[in-house]
Amino acid sequence: MKWQDAVRLRMAQKGLVEDDIAPKVGVKRAGFNHWMNGRRSPTPEQLEVIATVLHCTVGDLFEGEKFLSLDPDLYEDRILQQIARSARVRVMQSVLVEKNEGWLLQDFSPLEPAGSADVPTDDEAAFALVILGDGLFPVIRDGSLLVVEPSVLPKPGGFALIETIDSEFFVRELLFATEKEASFGSINGAPGRMTLPKKMIKRMCACWPLPGDKFVPDVKP
Repeated sequence: MKWQDAVRLRMAQKGLVEDDIAPKVGVKRAGFNHWMNGRRSPTPEQLEVIATVLHCTVGDLFEGEKFLSLDPDLYEDRILQQIARSARVRVMQSVLVEKNEGWLLQDFSPLEPAGSADVPTDDEAAFALVILGDGLFPVIRDGSLLVVEPSVLPKPGGFALIETIDSEFFVRELLFATEKEASFGSINGAPGRMTLPKKMIKRMCACWPLPGDKFVPDVKP
């Protein structure tokens, strides 16, 4: 699947059109349309902005594994299939994120549910966290949700929630993983790479951001 198809799919899921995205990237709709039709190419910086608007990573746009083909005749059906997979997950109480590092400042496992959100996931164990602070800005903003899929392993270019054997938690982009080690990059553009031996990682799973307006608080009696 071409990256343009991935953008179209995510735009359809979020109810966006080219006029919604083009101004945020700093181009006119005609220029954005040239990218989408393959006549011209955006810069890496412009791709980053597109991914941010669509609440994903550039790696997600180039992954091309979930939908191997987007034949025009099947395009609408595939979008409907994706939306139909939406599931209601529990949203836990808020967690703070340390500036520039992606470390969660508290263990989220004992937190009580605070509400719910409808998200596209196949993981029955999925849940979401409310992120406080701008430690992951601009990709994940204050008040956004972080959907965690405990049964799904992260893929290179995607976001990962990692717990170390010292019971520390952090959120980063997975760069690569081998049998011996895993390397992570910053989500918010801060310099530096973190590489951990696999023996230091207790668990690692996929996660991804969702706008905070998807959160539906529990109604207290």
